[in-house]
Amino acid sequence: MFRSFGHENSSIIDGGLPRWVDEGHPLDTTAPIPPKPGMYGLPKINESAIKSNFLSAVYHDTFSHATTL
Repeated sequence: MFRSFGHENSSIIDGGLPRWVDEGHPLDTTAPIPPKPGMYGLPKINESAIKSNFLSAVYHDTFSHATTL
């Protein structure tokens, strides 16, 4: 989904931070440096990426375990 909004250099960690720590990867525990304020334009939506992600989810039966209200 991040790539759909132009964030091409993004990843999701399977298992999140707990898995990262369990596998012995390093953590940066220093205090973060606040970013300088900036001006950002509106994100450009990549409609083909959104369609591709949706179709992939449908064809891989991602929604079969969803419950309906």
